[in-house]
This record gives sequence, C-alpha cells and structure tokens, in this order.
Amino acid sequence: MTTSTFLRRFVALLVIAAVAPCLALIHDDSSTLHKAQYDFVVVGGGTAGLVVANRLSESPEVSVLVIEGGVSNTKDALNIQVPFFCTKATPDTPFDWNYSTTPQEALLNRSIPYRRGHVLGGSSSTNFLAYNRGPSDDWDRIAAFTGDDGWSWEKLQPYILRNEILTRSMDGHDISPQIIPSVHGHSGMNGDSLASYPTPLDNRVIRTTEELKHDFPFNHDMNSGFHLGIGWQVSTIRNGSRSSAATSYMASQYANRKNLDVVLNTKVTRVIPEANSTTFKTVEYVSTSGQKNQVTAKKEIILSAGSIGTVQVLTLSGIADPENLSQLGIESVLNNPSVGQNLSDHPIVGQSWFVNDTHTWEAAARNATIAAEQLREWKTSRTGPLTDALGNHQGWLRIQKNSSIFEQYSDPSAGPDAAHYEIIFANGLNFATPPPTGNFMTISTVVVSPSARGSVHLNASDPLGNPIINPNLLGHDFDMFVMRKAVLSARHFLTAPVWSDYVLSPLVNATTDEEIDAFIRNNTRTIFHPVGTAAMTSEHSGYGVVNPDLKIPAEIAKIAGPLVIGYILNSVLYGILLLQVYMYYMAFPKDRLVLKMLVYGCFILDTAQTVMNIADAFSIFGSGFGDMGNLRKMHLAGLSVPIITGLISCAVQNFYAYQLYILSNSRVLSLIISSVALVQCTGAVVQGVFAFKIDNLATLQSRTFIECTIWLAGSALCDIIIAVSMTLFLVKSDTGLRRTHAIIRKLIRLTIETGSATATVAFIDCVLFLTVQSYPYHTVPARCLGKLYSNTLMAILNSRMRIPGSREDPELHSTSIASPRDYHCYDDPWGTIDLNFTTMRSRRESSNRGTFSLSRTGQGRSDINTMSMSMSAGSIDVTDGIHVTKETWSRSIPVSALTSKKGTRHSVAIRESMVNQ
Repeated sequence: MTTSTFLRRFVALLVIAAVAPCLALIHDDSSTLHKAQYDFVVVGGGTAGLVVANRLSESPEVSVLVIEGGVSNTKDALNIQVPFFCTKATPDTPFDWNYSTTPQEALLNRSIPYRRGHVLGGSSSTNFLAYNRGPSDDWDRIAAFTGDDGWSWEKLQPYILRNEILTRSMDGHDISPQIIPSVHGHSGMNGDSLASYPTPLDNRVIRTTEELKHDFPFNHDMNSGFHLGIGWQVSTIRNGSRSSAATSYMASQYANRKNLDVVLNTKVTRVIPEANSTTFKTVEYVSTSGQKNQVTAKKEIILSAGSIGTVQVLTLSGIADPENLSQLGIESVLNNPSVGQNLSDHPIVGQSWFVNDTHTWEAAARNATIAAEQLREWKTSRTGPLTDALGNHQGWLRIQKNSSIFEQYSDPSAGPDAAHYEIIFANGLNFATPPPTGNFMTISTVVVSPSARGSVHLNASDPLGNPIINPNLLGHDFDMFVMRKAVLSARHFLTAPVWSDYVLSPLVNATTDEEIDAFIRNNTRTIFHPVGTAAMTSEHSGYGVVNPDLKIPAEIAKIAGPLVIGYILNSVLYGILLLQVYMYYMAFPKDRLVLKMLVYGCFILDTAQTVMNIADAFSIFGSGFGDMGNLRKMHLAGLSVPIITGLISCAVQNFYAYQLYILSNSRVLSLIISSVALVQCTGAVVQGVFAFKIDNLATLQSRTFIECTIWLAGSALCDIIIAVSMTLFLVKSDTGLRRTHAIIRKLIRLTIETGSATATVAFIDCVLFLTVQSYPYHTVPARCLGKLYSNTLMAILNSRMRIPGSREDPELHSTSIASPRDYHCYDDPWGTIDLNFTTMRSRRESSNRGTFSLSRTGQGRSDINTMSMSMSAGSIDVTDGIHVTKETWSRSIPVSALTSKKGTRHSVAIRESMVNQ
C-alpha cells in the first residue's frame, strides 16, 4: 500500500468517525434506540407518517422519532420495488399485516384478505401504484363538512404540487397527448410517470372514447380536478421502480438527518396521558423480544398508524366507546364512540374475456424463460413490461341521473362531477391463476362512492392481536345497484367496433339479473382503500375522532367549561331575580295589571329556562358524563336559550318603547324600538327551531349565522337606542327641584347601567358566536342574557321603593317646611302619580288662599287627566274653582299628565308650603 493511499484511507476513516455520531439511524429494533425523549414522536412510518417526519425534521432544532411496526423496504424487497410485482407484495408476506375480514354478509359470508403494508412506507410500498388526486368536489365537500376551507381543492393545490414530481417514462415518449403536464408538480418529492411499455389494449381503449364518446368521453387529465371520463393512468413509478413514501420522503439524504431516528419492527401498544389530564405525551411500545418501553414527546405525538392500526392504538389507550373498553378490560380515558366506526372501502369485481392476442400477461405467467428475461431487463436497464403497473388506463363514471335508486336514496357522491364507479383495464387475467390455455383481458369495476359503512374493533380474546375488521362491502342497496350498473357498463364498453376482432368471449357468462348478482357477490373483494375509522369532522360535531387540524379534541375543559359557567351564572342570576320579584310583590300590590303581567310573565319564562338548564346540566354532566357526543348535543338549549331569551328581551324592550312614548310623545321612536325588538325576537325563535333540527352545538354556529346575528346584534342595537333615548328625555324632564333632580338622576343612572349591561352582553355574545368556532364560549353570555333583561326590568321597577334612612331616602335631602299643612306628590315614573292633598282649607275670596283646580286636557288622548298649575308667590293660583275643605283628596294620573306652566313635562315629588291658610 502506498503512502498516499494509506493517508487517503486514514482521512476517510477520520471523517466517518467524526460524522457517524451525528447521523440518524434506521434501527432494525428498538434495542438500539437509546434516547427516551424527542420533540415529536410519529407512530407509524407509512404513507403519511414519513411525510410528517420529513417536514418536521427539516428544522435541525427539532428532534423526531418514527416508530414503525413493519420491516425494511430495502431487504429482500424485490416484490415491492418492481412495479409489476405489486400483486406479489401482499398478502401472506412479511410486507403485509395479513389481516382478514369478518364474513361479509353481502358477499355470501365470505371472509377476504385485507392487505395493509407492514413495511417502511406502509401501503405506499405495497399498493398498486395508481396516482389519483380525486375530483375537486371531494375536497370541497370535506372543506364544507369540516368548516375548514383549508381542505378545499384550491387551498390544497400548493401541497399537492409539493408532493409530486412528474418524471419521464422510461421509453422517453411525448406525454402531452396523454396528460396535461402543467397540471402536475415537477419539483416535488414523490415521483410518478405514465406507462413506458405499450399493451394491445392502449389504442383500443382510446378508440372507444371516440366510437362511444357519449358514454365514455376522453379525459385529457383525470388529476385536473375533473376526473369523469376515460384517460391515461399516472402511476407512482420513478425511473422504472416504485416510488413510495419510503423511497422519497425517507430517502438517504433525509434518513441521515442527525435529528431524525426511525425504528422498525416495533409495535406501539398505547399512548399514555399525563396525570389527571387528557393530554398525551408518552408512547408505550414493545420490541420483537416482547420488552415494553416508553418514549416521551415533549411537544406532540402524531398518530399515523393507518385506518386499522390507529384504531388499535387509540382503543388500547382508553380512547374509544366505554362499553367496548369495558369488555376489553381497558380503563376509559376519553369517551369517543366514533373510534373504529365509519369504516368505508371500495368494493371491486373483475370481469375477464378471452382475447385474440398472445401479447398478454399469460405469456410470462406460463413461461419461466420469458419471466426471467423480463426480470433481467428490469434489473439491468429498468425497462420492459415490469416497469409498469397493472393498468395503463382508468375511467371514472356516474350512473344516470334518472336511475331508480335515487327514488329511495340520496346521492352519496360529493357532487355532479364526482364518479359513482371506476373502471380499470388490465392486459391479462387479474387476481387469478391463468388456465393452461387462452389469453385474457380484464375490466375491473369499483364502487368509489359507497354508502355502506363498517367498523374496526379489537379482539376481546387478544387485544394486541389482529383486530376484527368488517368493511361491510356491498352492505347497502345503493352500492349493489351501482356495482350492477358498473358491470353492465364494462360490457357496454366492449361493444365499440374497435373490439370486434379482439374480444372472443367472456370467461364467465352471467346474463340474467340473478346470474349477474350471484357473480358479483361471489367475486367481489376490496381494492384496499379503507378510510374513516378515525374520521375528521368539524369542531365539536356530534361524532368523529379528530378535528380539521387532525387533533383529537382532548381539551374537554374548553368545551365543557363554557357550559358549566353558563349554567352557574344563569342560576345565580335567577336567585337575584327571585329576590327582586318577591320585593316587587310585597312593595307594589296596587300596580296596574299590565305591569304585573309583564313582571310575572318574564318570571315564569325565566323559571322555565332555569328548569331546562338544570335538566340539560344533569344530562350532560350527570347521566351522560364523559360522553363527547352528548356534550355536543343541543338538548333543550334551543328552547331555553334563543327562544325564551328572545321573548323576554322583546317584552322588556317593548316596555321601554312604551315609556319612551310617554316621555317623548313620539310614536316614531317607540315604533322603531318595537320593530327592532320584534325582529331580534324572530331571529331568536328561528334559531331555536334550527337548534332542534340540527342538534349540534358546533354545526349550529355555521348553519344559523344569519339568524343568530339578527338576534344578538338586534338586541344590542335595541338596548343602545333605549339607553341613549331614555337618558336624553329624562334629562329634559328635570325641573331642578332637589327631590325631582335626585329621582331623575337615579333613573338616568339605572337606565344607562342596565341598558348598557344588556347591550354589552348581547354584543359580546354575538362576537363570540361569529368569531370563535372552535369552542362554545358564546354559550356563557347566551345563557345569562334572558336573566339580565329580567333583572334590569326589576331594578327599574323596584327603584320606586323608599327605604327610610337609606342613602336614597329623599327625606334626608328635602328643604324645611314652612307649614305642617302641605301636600305631597309621590311619583311613580313607570305607572301613575299619586296626589295626596290633606286638610287643605280653601276659600274663593282670594286667589292666594290655597285653592286648586283640575281640568281635562287630553292632548289628543281623552283618557288622560291633567293637572294645570301656575306658581305665584308660593301659592297655587285657582283658575277654575273646585274647593276642598277639611278633607283628604286623592287622585292618580299618568306621568305625562303633570305639566308646569311652561308646558315642561316632569315626574316630581312636590313639597311646597301653603302661605295663606
């Protein structure tokens, strides 16, 4: 060895020694994993988990651990690397979890294999490679359903393009006639391409789109957002090999990040909450040796174990239906009955035909020499038939608009541009061992908008073993109807003239409806697209597992807290109201009937509201404690909150409208207030009706946006008008007398305080309702608003009380009296004025002898008694003599009837002396 060679190798070893400790590792087993704490722990190194891990670890300050239960994607992995070998990757291999379904009732009780990737990259390492974005209708429906526009087709485009890198096919042909390159990403992570190796079907499929273009139109690019029609399939193949999450997002340049660790062959058993909390920071896992260990996430745990594995981890963690957990002997940590429910999958059935061509899959399947040559070609140049997936074309189609099934069921598809079924073309006998002779083609049909829903549950006898999986394939009449139409559609496709010299006969000749149904039920399987078991729904909807931010809503306090506070405040205000009503009952037995009806009517409504609130509180926090679905329901709140509160506020506001009419003699102002009050009450009632129909606290906010705005904004506006108007007219009514001034000041203060209070609370409620969709914070002021209106009404009415010796006692502030013989006017500003004239001697001889007069001046209202006064030298001047001698006279007249000589209206307590007795 030369000196220079030795030095180069020595330097290389030093570099390796220096760099090695900084490089992340893909551990084959957790025994070599020494860190016990990371910023983020990703459970599941599959299609989504590796994307998240890659993006999180872009920041060198963030540490990330990925825990994958499966094996390496690079060891003995030819069947997951060669695109055409995708059918060999699963089942019954180390790359598959090797699940199976329960007996499927609609499939004649057949149990079928349920393929899921048990390998780094998950099912992206074992699937059949078709790249489909879906129609824009699908994504827009998700955005509308969750209330999060970030899931819409348009908003997702930047992320879709960041994922994709469209690459040239291995044969280098021009792809622009087949797809629209500008629709695709060209600098993303995961590679895809069009087929490189032509088949005898290619030209015939495209010719059919011309010959039967009305039924099977050509679609230039099915990934453009509009996917209906027949077009060329894009597959996740790059440079002739499978492109998966493992080969792209966990390629060597990313796997070598010093802040990223990946551990394989390690199964997560559960996530563990912090003490007395529903915040999860600890992951428990078990190695191949059976030893259990834990790792802590300082920031977040990302659960990405797939539609089957995620359910198992959540359930083992105590996050599921408490009844199911009880049967498994698992303590309930978070009640969520939606875990494992709502499983949806795509049923598929294939029809095969004998064809007049020998260039089909059967050539290699029957001839080992041909198969070996194809594999050699792939290994040496990444060319030949093995570089492609199973099919070069796809079709997305809908059943007819006037189909009879729509008379029974609504359309489950996302919209008019979303397909009901898919057709897939294959150049050979698919999913079956070919017979000794014959060549075949297959058209598979898939129900892609299924109505049936299934479930995933843990096996009570072995919770850590394979779960009980029931996809309920074809378990709904709509799905069976669509599959039947799809099968017939595939046959119709082959009636195009271009197939006349190619297709010989069907492999299975089912012609009658009964025969077709039997064929479907005997041969349907799944295309392995399970979704929905950890469903994403809107914030606080009545079901679902995660919110639009893909988080389990564990912060129960932010949901239940506002409800508890609202119930408590409502009860406290009811107690205050009860005291005020009792005081009113004792102090004012002679009030007018209409006023009593207002007071006691509001009190009855408030009592009913309190009783309903107590019933709701018991249902949520008593008998239904811990039930997330129950927590999100409306219960009786539709009646107790918007409707009753709207009625009370409307009644109180109309009371103020009448008083303003008395003070101002203006019909316009009172009509404006009454109109606004009636409008807001109508909005409240409509919202209450919707609440019973919707029965969902979160959905109610988005679906009653207009009604709620009318109710709450209308209440606030009405209260502001009342507070300002009452203040202005009460100020004008002040005579300047000590006692009058004190009363007016008191009334103004009460009006401003009470009117401002209700207006402020209504405004806060409106703002919270419109701006905070995540949590029901608006329920706190909403449950208080009705009681506030009633309490403010009682505060105004009870302000007429005079407690001797109190700060408000006007006797403490009146001037001294010149004579014991006087008269008193005790004011009742919201009802009548009681005039009491006691032991007044009156004579006709002189105008200064203490006589007085009453006259009827209706001012346009014949039912009003008016007292006219003219003040002169401290005595009352008589203008039209009615004389009272040695007796007591008492009379009640309305507030507006008392006028001074200048015509100024006032409500006063007059205490002046009589000078000439």
